[in-house]
Amino acid sequence: MSRSRAVLWPIALSFILAMLVTSVSAAWAETAPGVGWEKTYNINGSDTGWSMCQTSDGGYIMVGTASGQVCLAKVDSGGSMLWNDTYGMGQSSDGYSVALTGDGGYIVTGSVTTGSSCQVLLMKVDQNGTQLWNKTYGDTGSADTSCGGYSVRQASDGGYIIAAQYPDSMTNHEGLFLIRTDASGNIQSQVMVGNDGDITSPTVEQTSDGGYIIAATIHILVNSPGYDIYLIKLDSSGNTQWEKNIGSGSQYCGNDGSVLQASDGGYLVAGESGGAYLVKTDSSGNVLWSEQYNNSSGANSVREASDGGYILAGSYSGLPLVIKVDSSGVETWRESGSSPGVARVAVQTADGGYAAFGTSNGEFYLLKLSPPASSGTDMSEIGNSNGLFSGFGNMFNFTSPTFGGSQGSSTQSNDLGTLFGGSLFSMPSTGVMNTGTDMGYTNPSSSDGISLNNNFFSVSPFNFDAWPFG
Repeated sequence: MSRSRAVLWPIALSFILAMLVTSVSAAWAETAPGVGWEKTYNINGSDTGWSMCQTSDGGYIMVGTASGQVCLAKVDSGGSMLWNDTYGMGQSSDGYSVALTGDGGYIVTGSVTTGSSCQVLLMKVDQNGTQLWNKTYGDTGSADTSCGGYSVRQASDGGYIIAAQYPDSMTNHEGLFLIRTDASGNIQSQVMVGNDGDITSPTVEQTSDGGYIIAATIHILVNSPGYDIYLIKLDSSGNTQWEKNIGSGSQYCGNDGSVLQASDGGYLVAGESGGAYLVKTDSSGNVLWSEQYNNSSGANSVREASDGGYILAGSYSGLPLVIKVDSSGVETWRESGSSPGVARVAVQTADGGYAAFGTSNGEFYLLKLSPPASSGTDMSEIGNSNGLFSGFGNMFNFTSPTFGGSQGSSTQSNDLGTLFGGSLFSMPSTGVMNTGTDMGYTNPSSSDGISLNNNFFSVSPFNFDAWPFG
């Protein structure tokens, strides 16, 4: 075999493989999903939306404040209103967080203000919005407008955990409290956690070890004044295991849903640092990476997507914004609504799309994004008039060839269609070579050489001396 022929063969194969890899990557690159629909809901004149979950029937449960009352609204999967209700308690009340419960109902936390007293609210409702009970905790003795429960989850024991804030009587600083209750809302423990400073906007999740992770914003009042993201890990009894300040004096945590335990045991926190901001830590709270997303006004929540990436909710230029990033925090797409407002939380939905909830023009706001175009893409849709890359639908339904071994066992269980078309890169199969010492991949159709006509790299032993180059 001549040197020129030996050189040309790997060049040709490399070119073919490069085209294949490039086209496969392009075909599966995620694109912005597009807006399916967006709707606003006038509940009671002046509404602010704070938190949302998708329900088991594909609909959405939304919580917020409507003219000084806690408000819940339930819509179906298409955004049509099923029911809404307001719950007046004290002189005014607010709803900041909603979570699903194991009995099909919902748990809500927020605040109740009466005269000079502000308390944390916990309210249980059934699947139709009927209030079953409510409890209040932590009388501050002052009408502190930032008092309240900001995040609630049902714990693994059936009770509830609340991340709350209200002034600490000892320091007069805004304190961070973890409240643990039983299934009826009776307090099991109520402890102040965290270090000295005003700690606000807390959010909580139960962790895989039965403990809790809380993220918040801390305003450090001495030594290094400024705002940082504050991350604290607690055990199942509420004892502090570790705490971290993340930032350099101008970082802020988001709202309910802004902390998340990743599948590797680490944590993600969404917030603001000159725009939307996402931090990934290890399981001990040490920062692994952080990303800032320009042309955005902060991230209010982070949720995990089915592909291992993450969904951020926020706003930009006065419009609700959803940003999708990969597992390393690299932005893959963003989509905004057309109605002025802000997205407080975004989740991936059961249909593979996404939904974001917040406020628009003093009304509840819900944005539905379609599933990404790459989701379920059939490679056979990619082609041209010459059949370039046609027949990719069964692309991976074959057994891998064994190079340098004995010939005979590797087969294609499915014809992979016409790769590159009827003639493009079709290489004549002239000559026969001794069996299976160089490339022992037998083509069951018994064609010799490399044929890209009918099969995907159907390679049988061939004679390099008969190669038609040179």
